[in-house]
Amino acid sequence: MEIDNMADRLLSDSFEISGEWFLPEAEERKIPGTLKFVGERTELELFEPLSVRDEGIVADTGSKNYPVIYGITLESEAITILKARSAGTAFRMNSGGIRQPERIVSHWLLVGGFLTADFLYHELSFRIPGLHIWLSEKLVQESHDREGANGPIVLTYKVGGGAVYKTSIPEQLDIEWFYQRRSNTDLFTSVEVTISGWIKICPNSPQKLTWYLEELSKITTMLAFISGSSMSPDCIKGLIEEHHQAIYALVSLANRKSCTYNSDLNFFMLRDSMGVGLSDVVARWFEVYPRVQKPSELALGVLSSEKLWLHVEFLSLMQALEGFHRGLYEGLYMDESSYSPIKQILSDAIPKAVSPDHKESLKSRIQYGNEISLRKRLDHLAASLPEQIRKIVLGHDGQVPRTWIDTRNYYTHWNEESRENVLDFQGIYEANVRIRHFIRMLYLNLMGIPEEAIVKSFDNHSDGSRHLSQLNEKEQSSP
Repeated sequence: MEIDNMADRLLSDSFEISGEWFLPEAEERKIPGTLKFVGERTELELFEPLSVRDEGIVADTGSKNYPVIYGITLESEAITILKARSAGTAFRMNSGGIRQPERIVSHWLLVGGFLTADFLYHELSFRIPGLHIWLSEKLVQESHDREGANGPIVLTYKVGGGAVYKTSIPEQLDIEWFYQRRSNTDLFTSVEVTISGWIKICPNSPQKLTWYLEELSKITTMLAFISGSSMSPDCIKGLIEEHHQAIYALVSLANRKSCTYNSDLNFFMLRDSMGVGLSDVVARWFEVYPRVQKPSELALGVLSSEKLWLHVEFLSLMQALEGFHRGLYEGLYMDESSYSPIKQILSDAIPKAVSPDHKESLKSRIQYGNEISLRKRLDHLAASLPEQIRKIVLGHDGQVPRTWIDTRNYYTHWNEESRENVLDFQGIYEANVRIRHFIRMLYLNLMGIPEEAIVKSFDNHSDGSRHLSQLNEKEQSSP
């Protein structure tokens, strides 16, 4: 376990710092100003235009890009702003004279050094809220002892070191999963120890910040499917080895949502409940991830969202299922070489009386005529799961309900023939609960997590498991 009592810069922080700001190529020209970081967005308010060629008495309403801006705060802290954009300058004249301030915005802020977008980091660490619980080690132990027969009861708290879990992707990177301890002790009043979970990514060769964020996305996506919660970081920390200086990256991450669970009972599945080693799961996930990257992003976006309209959630979940199948399977009635002459015959058979626009529309449908239907895709996905899991997730018969297909087709194509079988609001709500689990089971199965471990997780106290259990009890009690 690492011990660090220095305050970290968090992605959720809001702060304001003053200093002098300059371009790397014009270090002698330092402009005073104030930087505000709020909601993962950086705003820099300067007293004068950053670029000397922008000085003048005419307001500039155009946009200007600044690849790199450096700053030195009043506390002598080095700041780097990357990928910045000017929101324009303004002409101000008042009793104090003439000013031409400039406002600059960015979503890429580095605190602790002067770097560039191409800087190569040897490693980066990411604090993941909830990870310390998911790793399944209870590091704080409490004991009660009495001093003598009639003495006072003494409370003793012991904080363990915690294991460091190491996983490797050969010829690419190593991943360390570790705990960090931070304490704040007043010997007269209180003792406070906070434990957090971290992931350290160590590539085989130094890499850019963007590379680390891509690899992190793979890991947090995997964690989200297993744990049942979003697992985005709230702190990104690096180390400049030459100066032994900590660097904090305050960047805007897509769909960032951190875990809020404070008990192991909240999680769908913990590390020690997977029934297989963490290294095996990580290796398998990195192997298959390129094929399901986009579908997994869509699925995770929906699973992590709250208070979506039922219909929007349903259609998005169905799209995520279709994308999963397309990523892993061809989904064709016959191979393309066999379909090609058939496609040509069908295209040639379009009557000449058909208008050009109509003809192109028909050709487009013929182009995709070799792809299997959504019904076949979902049946194929269901068949890939063990029977016991199918019956828990999909219902007593373990089959994908036809009403799911009809409802999706109706709201996608407005086909009146499907209207009679369209789910009502309650039906869509219940379908969404099941489809969420259907998607999660497909990904856990893809990671190689055993059937026994998955089935056992349905009996826990997580919200998702309880909702599904209630639906199954309702189904069993129905006549």
